[in-house]
Amino acid sequence: KHKLRFFVGDASREGFGGTTQYPDGLVSTREGLWDPEFSEGGSNLREAQNQVNHLISEIREGCHDGCEVWAATDNSVWSAVWNKGLSSVRHLFHLVLVLKQEARKHEVYLHCFHISGERMIASGVDGLSRGNYDAGISLGIDIRQFLPMNLSAWDVAGEVLATWCKSW
Repeated sequence: KHKLRFFVGDASREGFGGTTQYPDGLVSTREGLWDPEFSEGGSNLREAQNQVNHLISEIREGCHDGCEVWAATDNSVWSAVWNKGLSSVRHLFHLVLVLKQEARKHEVYLHCFHISGERMIASGVDGLSRGNYDAGISLGIDIRQFLPMNLSAWDVAGEVLATWCKSW
């Protein structure tokens, strides 16, 4: 009950934002602007770097020792690289390696999963990377409302999903 955390991170071309919500509802947010040279890199690198920077910082501070952290991203490449554990892209592989090593040292059970861009926007984390504080967590809404992990795809999409599957 007291060992579960949720993290949502997003990066834009100009900036980054990330939020961790703790069991008591406390929220830790980190946001900023990329160095202009770094911002020219790909979106997959920016997304990964943002998540890794935020999580490693909190892990090294001991914020998640012995805990389970569910990290959401709207970047499918980063989610796949994390879950696959490797990538032919050297810098993405290195980020996964460093984060997994730190998590292991601190007994942090880290799960990365994909959410839609619409959920990222609604959560307000998308806006953090752009200086917009008019949605989701910035308004005090619980981050878990945007991460319905207790629902199946059928519960969320209902008839739309059924119709799509039948079209196969």
